[in-house]
Amino acid sequence: MESSLDNPHPVVITSEYAKQSSAQVRDFVFCFDCEQQFNRGGESWIHSRIATTTDFPLLDLFTGQPFVLAEDGYKVYDGTKIPRLDCAAILHYGTGIFFKAAVHKWDFEGLACGIDLGARTESLRKFVLNGVDLPPDIAIGVSVASTKPTFLGFFPPVAMNDPECVKYKFYVSGILYTLMVGNDIPVASRQYSFSLRGPKLIFMMDDVSEQGRDIMRQLAAGSKPSSKLEKLLKEGRLSSH
Repeated sequence: MESSLDNPHPVVITSEYAKQSSAQVRDFVFCFDCEQQFNRGGESWIHSRIATTTDFPLLDLFTGQPFVLAEDGYKVYDGTKIPRLDCAAILHYGTGIFFKAAVHKWDFEGLACGIDLGARTESLRKFVLNGVDLPPDIAIGVSVASTKPTFLGFFPPVAMNDPECVKYKFYVSGILYTLMVGNDIPVASRQYSFSLRGPKLIFMMDDVSEQGRDIMRQLAAGSKPSSKLEKLLKEGRLSSH
């Protein structure tokens, strides 16, 4: 939302168009109790800590904290060692979003939105509802931007064209989640999975925002901006990146 504009609504980008809109990916799917499970499990915690135009509360929690490993472009932290970091909420939120994308075909202004996990959808449901451990053929990775991200936005889970294994990603303002499924998950990815018991490894990466933006660019390759949006871009009132 941008209150300085006559139309304050965010920019919605699909494979066909880009425009300012209040439209959301929504449908009548879950009962009240289930929605509260999503909210209490992780949504309320994550949504109050993602990056905004003014701050990035999640990143602030890592300031001055020891890391497990440092390489060029990223650091690895054990989330269980970071004070006030709710690892359970981080995992529940990510798993919940992937589950929502898999359990229902969402209609977003006439465009289908969702992923196909087959029988593995049930494993996600059992975790989200009752905390049943995810099986070894499901791994979840969590990456956080190491600086305040330039890409403030969200895209729902999408399938990635990756030769390693079956892989899905979604992004929300500075946080990139990766879901890997099947028997071909690389050994390292299994070992680093945030869904394992014990250490909760989080990758603090310089290019998380760029990764999210690049995926969005691919998804929106054929997108055509509305005339009003083009006008705002030409006036420099919105970023064209």
